[in-house]
Amino acid sequence: MSTIVPRLAAATLSAGLHGAAATAPVAITGAPARTTGGLALFALLMAFAFLAVVVRINRQLVGLLSQLLQVAVAVGGALIMVIILGALFIALLLHG
Repeated sequence: MSTIVPRLAAATLSAGLHGAAATAPVAITGAPARTTGGLALFALLMAFAFLAVVVRINRQLVGLLSQLLQVAVAVGGALIMVIILGALFIALLLHG
């Protein structure tokens, strides 16, 4: 299964680093100062990606649980019908 999360993380980190390097104030030494804006953006995007994955998994689990409940109802109905038919058969044998 292929997901976009690894590529999204790499692209976000790359964009954050390039943006921080372009807009960061230059220190006396000439090197750009470090900012946490890219890291905060990366963390925010990772949180949104995590929520999207949780929602997708939750939707699949709800569908699976719905199908399992439908199977349980069908099996329970069949079991009740077999019990009723068995009781009717026994009653016919005892009174017949």
